[in-house]
Amino acid sequence: MVACCNPFDAAGRAAVQQSLDYTVSWYLARPAAIERTLQDVYRLAPKA
Repeated sequence: MVACCNPFDAAGRAAVQQSLDYTVSWYLARPAAIERTLQDVYRLAPKA
């Protein structure tokens, strides 16, 4: 699954499809949710 905040970004979708050798499922997410998840996964400090 790939989280995206702009499902109409054809160039971004094409780049992901070309770089992965898997079937990609797209998941619409708010930018804040994507940022929070990346901070949790990579243990980054939240922006002040």
